Amino acid sequence: AETPTANRYTYAKRLGEWEQNRAAWKNNQIQQYTETSARSKAQRDFYQNNNAFGYAELVPKKAVCPVCQGWIERGQVPVNVAISHPPPYHPNCPHTWNMTYDKIDPTQCQYLWMGA
Repeated sequence: AETPTANRYTYAKRLGEWEQNRAAWKNNQIQQYTETSARSKAQRDFYQNNNAFGYAELVPKKAVCPVCQGWIERGQVPVNVAISHPPPYHPNCPHTWNMTYDKIDPTQCQYLWMGA
């Protein structure tokens, strides 16, 4: 509407500017979501394959999303509940589970599953 005679070059220039502005925040969002998803999956695999028991808390303790607020309000949950519900729960979700598991005898450390 601003430029009724705009052609493909005008559209391409404006789309390029839009893409740069979007990339300024979107790339960080994608990186954070990917990293927290990978961390949650690695934690889940470790605890499931080692039959670990203990508890977990969602950190950080501040949240704007109702799902995250609900998990924070629950406080400590069993490890198996935490690994069944891994974050991130939404884009820009900074939350991770802080796991505290039952200690094992130091002589048993060599038998822990550490990944494939």
